[in-house]
Amino acid sequence: MRINFRQGLIGYQQSSGTPTFLQASSTPGYVSQIVSPTKTIVTFAHGDADYLQVFDTTVDLAWGPAVTGSTNYLYWDIDLLTADVTRGLTVLAPVISLSAPSSPAHDQHWFDLSTNTMRVWNAGSSSWQQKVRVFAGSLTNGSTGSIVPNMVGTQVGLDVPANPGFIMEDSLLRPLRMSDGSFLTDASAVHVNTSAGTAGVLVQQAAHVVPVRAAETIPVMSMVYFSDNDIVRLASSNPALMPARVPVGLMLDALATGDLGTLVTSGEVTYDQWDFEGHAGEPLYIDTNGALTLTRLRRSNAHRA
Repeated sequence: MRINFRQGLIGYQQSSGTPTFLQASSTPGYVSQIVSPTKTIVTFAHGDADYLQVFDTTVDLAWGPAVTGSTNYLYWDIDLLTADVTRGLTVLAPVISLSAPSSPAHDQHWFDLSTNTMRVWNAGSSSWQQKVRVFAGSLTNGSTGSIVPNMVGTQVGLDVPANPGFIMEDSLLRPLRMSDGSFLTDASAVHVNTSAGTAGVLVQQAAHVVPVRAAETIPVMSMVYFSDNDIVRLASSNPALMPARVPVGLMLDALATGDLGTLVTSGEVTYDQWDFEGHAGEPLYIDTNGALTLTRLRRSNAHRA
């Protein structure tokens, strides 16, 4: 996913431009993460790597209990061993600088601009520990009635192009890694060693998926085209709309206008509601509204999916 910043929020649920993805839970002292109807998308910077996370499940007790009397800073964390994502909070305002804060208190967060790495001070070991964390927002005086969500964009001043990707896992759901120890993502550059004595062939991962926003109602498993940067509409085989609406990929979600969803641009897709029995190996086409079909239209207006 091509974006113009690192370390921050890419998208979230909002109302009239105001973020609404953080709301007070029905349980006192807790904050909920709301992702219905719009998912929350976050990019994490860690050294030279950029990791993408899409949160699509509302969590009632996402953060808490809040520490009253102090500003609480809410964050997401990617575990550097397992790649599991958890949530936490701190009452110390994060520091962003090239050099480490002097005399830090325990749990002080510092984004090190010299290495583009989040670090947290551990008083027990008197050391800065590496973390992969992005802040969701804060609670003024620890009150869930005073939630201040963070806005879209970098949180650390890194307004530079980036291509964050989803972390890849093996069949046992353990994260795969690059030679430098960073997680392998679906945006990582990898080589297939096709012959001895060469650098191999540079390839993308088997299935490339990117988060996008719907500009109209899109049924599940519809073919779409890009109408703007990261904005999609239904593709069409209507010759009057060509070539603008030539399909670029398949939507894995049913979306309403403004929703965020997952677009597959390559690779194998399995869907248990498809029924192509007796048609194995035959080509698929799209109709005038982006739906897959076995029926080929007139040659002038048929486009293979």
